[in-house]
Amino acid sequence: MPIRQQGLEDTGSEELAILFSDANFETVPEFLQKVAAHRQQVHDTNGPVPLWYRGHEDTTWQLKTSLTRRGFGVEREQLLLDRFRLNAANYLETYGRATVTEWDLMFLMRHHGAPSRLMDWTESPLIALYFAVELHPSRWNTSAEEADGDVWALLPTVLNSGASVDPADEGDLPMVPMFDDPADTRLDIYRTDRIAEQATASIQPVAGHGLRTFPRLEAQQGNFTIHHADPKPLDLWYGETALWRYTCPGKSKAALRAELRAIGINRLALFRDLDAVAWVAEEALRD
Repeated sequence: MPIRQQGLEDTGSEELAILFSDANFETVPEFLQKVAAHRQQVHDTNGPVPLWYRGHEDTTWQLKTSLTRRGFGVEREQLLLDRFRLNAANYLETYGRATVTEWDLMFLMRHHGAPSRLMDWTESPLIALYFAVELHPSRWNTSAEEADGDVWALLPTVLNSGASVDPADEGDLPMVPMFDDPADTRLDIYRTDRIAEQATASIQPVAGHGLRTFPRLEAQQGNFTIHHADPKPLDLWYGETALWRYTCPGKSKAALRAELRAIGINRLALFRDLDAVAWVAEEALRD
C-alpha cells in the first residue's frame, strides 16, 4: 500500500502531505526504478490510472502557477491574454493554424513563458527529469554549486475527483477531460473570461488534456493543471492522495544531464526550434 509522509512547507503553519515518502536518486536508472515501483503500487491500489510528471530545478519551489509566482492576480489574466492574442496573430501560421481557440492561446502563451494559471505536466518521467536538471550551457561552471531538484508525480484523475470532476472511462482506462471539448463543459468555469465572475471563489484546481496542436506541446507529451481564482499551491490541494516527488542532489545534476543526452533527451528533441539547435551546438563544445 502507498505510504504517506508529512513534511513542512514554507507556507507558515500549513503542512504538505504527499502520497509516497520522498525518494532520492542520483542516476537515471535509479530514478526509473523508483518510478516503476511507485507506478506499480499505484496501479495495484487505484487501477490503470494515468500518471503525469513535472520537473523543478530547485527543491524549495512549490507547485505555484507562474501567475502567482510573478505576483499577478487572476483579474489581470484577461489583459495578458488579449495582448498576447493581438501580437501573436502574425505568427500563428507558423503552426499551420490561421485561427486558434482561447485554450490554444493559453497553452501557446504558457509554453512561450508568459505567466498563466496553467502548469505544465508531461506523461514522460524522463522529460520531467530533463527540466529538473537542465542548465543553459553558457551558465555551466564546474565550481558552482547547483540546487537540489525535484521531479513531481501527479495522479490527475485523483486530483480531479477532489474537484468532483470524475474521469470518463474509455475501456478500462480512466480518462482526463479535454479543455476544449464542446461536448464536455465541466472545465469551462476555468476559462479566463469566466474567472472574473467568481474571483473570490475557492474552487479547486483540475487536470486536463489540451490538443497538442503545437510542436512543443507534442514533443514534450504535455498536459496541464489549471487553478481557478484561489492561488493556493497545488501541493496543498489533495496532495496527500494525488502527489509525490523524487529529489536529485545538485552534485548529481551534471552526470544526469550527460545520461539524458546519451539517450536522446535534449533541448532539441523537446523544443524543435533554432534556439534549441544553438543550445545543443554549444552543449557539444562543453562535453
